[in-house]
Amino acid sequence: MDMLEIVKKNTPPAQGNCIYVVSANARFETYFNEQECNFIKSSIDDDKQIVHINRFSSQAFVVNVQPKKENWLTKELLRKRGADLFKQACSLKLTDITIADLTDDSDYGLSFLEGFYLSSYQFIGYFKDKDKKQNSLTRLGFYGKLPVSEIKKNINLWESVSQTKTFVNQPVIHLPSHEYIDAIGKISRETGITCTVYNKQWLTEQGMGGILAVNKGSVDEPYL
Repeated sequence: MDMLEIVKKNTPPAQGNCIYVVSANARFETYFNEQECNFIKSSIDDDKQIVHINRFSSQAFVVNVQPKKENWLTKELLRKRGADLFKQACSLKLTDITIADLTDDSDYGLSFLEGFYLSSYQFIGYFKDKDKKQNSLTRLGFYGKLPVSEIKKNINLWESVSQTKTFVNQPVIHLPSHEYIDAIGKISRETGITCTVYNKQWLTEQGMGGILAVNKGSVDEPYL
């Protein structure tokens, strides 16, 4: 499972592949020429939520944040926009891109980053042409008010979500109960958390008949 590498940027880039997340008061003229600015402003006036500037040698996108009546709706829309732009970046075969959050609300940048990052998840290990299916995008820069500590905390959460998806997606023949327990133990050791595993004897002593009954359909031992 190869996830995106995220690097915090001190300044938003004026060149290279970039996604600018902007709100009503954001100033983005520094990063575009006059013709591009006019096109972006005209598109925003027409209520376009995503504006794409094809510079041929690089790609630039402007995401126009349109606040909803409730803030959670705005953030959910930004997650969806993040997911949409990850797919578009990969369709253009981009290998790196930077997200520049130019809004006044760091939650907007975080929501967009979340949707973008979670969309990078793939489960393609069993495909014969997995190399062709592999996401092109591997490096992601981020500029915004969001502190590094907050980014790291959320990356840990998103990677956990992706790891859980992989556990669910694995065919049972490749992830029997004892191997799943070993994998959980490895993760707990790497992250410094305490993991207690209970075996069939313990489950029997506790009278957990439901788990034991389900396990009768398997050749593998039950664990909790």
